[in-house]
Amino acid sequence: MMDNDVIVGLVGSALLAYLVPKVAPHIDLLIRTISNFLVRDVPSSVKGIFRKRRLKRLRVILEIRFNDDAVMFQMMKTHTYFLLFWGAIGFYLILLFLGPLVSLIEANSTLAMFCVLPIYVAEYFWLVESRKVKNLVKMRGYKRITK
Repeated sequence: MMDNDVIVGLVGSALLAYLVPKVAPHIDLLIRTISNFLVRDVPSSVKGIFRKRRLKRLRVILEIRFNDDAVMFQMMKTHTYFLLFWGAIGFYLILLFLGPLVSLIEANSTLAMFCVLPIYVAEYFWLVESRKVKNLVKMRGYKRITK
């Protein structure tokens, strides 16, 4: 028989999977509203910081967008982080099924959360690189009009 925590986790995951697509447009609208507020009403010194960061990212993309090797390297880096992310998940699932992680969770759940931190670190790097590659591919299609 399943433990109550497992049942709650499964039902909660199913509810989240159902509710997230329904709530996502409202979250996007909220983020857009906050972003518009920040662009419109924040002091220019703070705007300058965000613009400087955006310009730095844009310059990196503009420098490498027509270099096929650099674009391919960025794509390979993104795929490597993706594989690392799923590899970490697989590793922790194996530990979970074999038992060492279960005993650690039962003994000290806070320590167990820190032990699975590599999954979140790999996911973060994958998402950052994925966004960079998407922007790079998008900018690669733009052609310069002036010489």
